[in-house]
Amino acid sequence: SGGDVTGNGTITMTGGTFLVDGTGNFGGDTDWTFYDLTFGDGVGAATTTKTGTGNVTVSDVLTIAANQTLDAGDDTWTLSGTTGTPFVKTGTFSPNSSTFVYSGNNAGGDTTITAGTYNNLQINNAAETYTIGAGTVVLNGDLTATTGTLIGTGDLTVSGGDVSGNGTINMTGGTFLVDGTGNFGGNADWTFYDLTFGDGVGAATTTKTGSGNVTVTDVLTIAANQTLDAGDDTWTLSGTTGTPFVKTGTFTPNASTFIYSGNNGAGDTTITTATYNNLQINNAAETYTIGAGVVALNGDLTVTAGTLTGTGTLTVSGGDVTGNGTITMTGGTFLVDGTGNFGGNADWTFYDLTFGDGVGAATTTKTGSGNVTVSDVLTIAANQTLDAGDDTWTLSGTTGTPFVKTGTFTPNASTFIYSGNNAGGDTTITAATYNNLQINNAAETYTIGAGVVALNGDLTATAGTLAGTGTLTVSGGNVTGNGTINMTGGTFLVDGTGNFGGNADWTFYDLTFGDGAGAATTTKTGSGNVTVSDV
Repeated sequence: SGGDVTGNGTITMTGGTFLVDGTGNFGGDTDWTFYDLTFGDGVGAATTTKTGTGNVTVSDVLTIAANQTLDAGDDTWTLSGTTGTPFVKTGTFSPNSSTFVYSGNNAGGDTTITAGTYNNLQINNAAETYTIGAGTVVLNGDLTATTGTLIGTGDLTVSGGDVSGNGTINMTGGTFLVDGTGNFGGNADWTFYDLTFGDGVGAATTTKTGSGNVTVTDVLTIAANQTLDAGDDTWTLSGTTGTPFVKTGTFTPNASTFIYSGNNGAGDTTITTATYNNLQINNAAETYTIGAGVVALNGDLTVTAGTLTGTGTLTVSGGDVTGNGTITMTGGTFLVDGTGNFGGNADWTFYDLTFGDGVGAATTTKTGSGNVTVSDVLTIAANQTLDAGDDTWTLSGTTGTPFVKTGTFTPNASTFIYSGNNAGGDTTITAATYNNLQINNAAETYTIGAGVVALNGDLTATAGTLAGTGTLTVSGGNVTGNGTINMTGGTFLVDGTGNFGGNADWTFYDLTFGDGAGAATTTKTGSGNVTVSDV
């Protein structure tokens, strides 16, 4: 009851209660072990101060009674008790610069981490689950999940900056706040409910380390003045709030992959404006929206499941846009740069779709069975090559020039359909080599101007009028459809075996069948008549 327990000898108590009451010093330069260690008798106010360099282990229960204060000093306190509540705090706990290690295994259930303010905190028993319940656990220092599992629904604040270790974290509620500069991560996967980096005040940087992935089931927040370097791992945002990523501070994507997988029952989920590395959407029941601002990817986009929509700008610099989910962009520019694959097995729609940034040489190859619709302008920039694959590309833009080709267009086995109606005039069919070409809007005139439009396949005038003075070569043999053809200049060359004609009258300037090389037969079909105004 005198308050002082000192000296450099060893204490190893394997049972009983060791009670220290009154104000005084506690500790020496050797490690001490207790079974039950209690500070204070609950009556008079007093303070016990840890001194010396020795660490303390309590193998059953550490208790700070009412009216008593424990200053834990700068040493390590290991709580190896198996009761499930190895730390009972009725009085006041001053963590100083100590480290508290929970290492016990409660065979009857989990071990509770007592609410309060610690300096450094560590869990270390691979067989145990440590729970943060009601109340707040605040760390002035760091958290180390050495082994074992940390779970709970309470709030935990780590102000020292470091959250590390190869144990598991699986928080199903509460806010996990990391503030200060430090490392975040280990080699196990971690799950959080609300995960916040920074308190919005001091400038600091959190760097993702280790190989473990991170899942946030409600909201990931980067507060003002805080930087998150996401490392090279996968971050899954499965929150259902509609805004699972709030970014006021700075986000450095590094080589990470961000997956939006939540389903907002009240509406769509917004993809936060930011620069990501790889981005993925993955929930078949959800629509993910890109709004105002620019979403830029240094890597690739994967539309695994669900629908990507929006009117904002999205830039994919890694070259690959893949997956079997749906894309339906009603505004903005969707820019794909770099060499890679483009497409999946679902149909995709874009407003402005651009391949290449006009600088580096690269090739985009259409893959999958899905078709592509561009409702404004399709652009192939300088130095970029588009291999259109074997699918259908529909150009429904109404600008009059829905296809701008500065780079290289490789038609492969594709079909290109011009279907837009330019209210201010005609729609120009861009001079290029296509495979199959189709016009399909009864209200529009599609014009072939200067240059050559060459088809490796067939021409179908489904609806509308094909006009112009340029040269058009159809090498697939078939020129069909019930639209109108009215060429006032140029040569219209049909080569290969196939059908020629529809139920509308067609007029040509020069009409030529065959290139003089291979044997082929053209058969006139349909009820429409043919006029040739030159040869």
